[in-house]
Amino acid sequence: MSHTITDRRSLLLGADGRPMDVGTTDQQFTVSAAVGSFQATESDGTSGYIFCPTLDSKKEVDAWSRTERTKRSHTLYNSGGGLPRRPIDGTSDMVCGVGMIPHPTPIREKGREQKIREWTHRVRQLYMERCGSKHTYDLSKRRNVFQDQRLAMRLKRLDGDSAKVFARDVTTGRLRTIRYEASQIGNGQFEKDKAWVDGIQCGEHNEMLKMRILRSDDLGRVIGKTDIPAENVLHLMNDERLRQVRGLTCFAPVLKKMFSRGEIQHALTQGIKVASQPAYVIEQDVA
Repeated sequence: MSHTITDRRSLLLGADGRPMDVGTTDQQFTVSAAVGSFQATESDGTSGYIFCPTLDSKKEVDAWSRTERTKRSHTLYNSGGGLPRRPIDGTSDMVCGVGMIPHPTPIREKGREQKIREWTHRVRQLYMERCGSKHTYDLSKRRNVFQDQRLAMRLKRLDGDSAKVFARDVTTGRLRTIRYEASQIGNGQFEKDKAWVDGIQCGEHNEMLKMRILRSDDLGRVIGKTDIPAENVLHLMNDERLRQVRGLTCFAPVLKKMFSRGEIQHALTQGIKVASQPAYVIEQDVA
């Protein structure tokens, strides 16, 4: 006589081979019993293990990952059509417009209104003389302050960060600026000291002490470096994590999805082209 009894409520077998009388709604056999009430932490067996060093968000993105994302974001921006350009160029135009000009705000004093207006006018005139011309603002003499504002916003969105460095023109002795993009800032190649993180030397409180600018030859190989003190650098980046030292491209969350979308569209286009091509057949009677 068989002792096997079919139990539709459970498929768990006991030590004697008989089905255990256990309901599927018991709390000890649910996924939430192990991870709590948050569904986002549950695992159904189909998802892989996710590693993220949440104790120190500075280590969440390594130098290779940031560099690889920058390369892919450039490819997407250059060849992805109009959609990827909208969050880059559109944001830059909306934020900067034709250029932002600082307005002096001196303390208003009764009886000195005319002198204050004249002083304000001279300050703005001096600002335009120094920064409104590419010959007096940029060390490379390629853009003025308004063009540099739009470029800085584009680089912040596309690359994740950029650096403006203050330097003196050796011919005139006046202070100038020059901007470096993300690929010119250190990428971990010369960084054996743990204080250096992806081109940034960090202090005790994660503050920037120095920035490393790389020099390359005509073939793109790194041939040298220059360490610039933090007081001479304005580092503009996408600040998303508490202890991060470099920014990430705004395309980072969707890079893989957008490249997959492009590959699918390419495959469909190729299929339509092949299907629409005429085929010519030469028929010959066999005697």
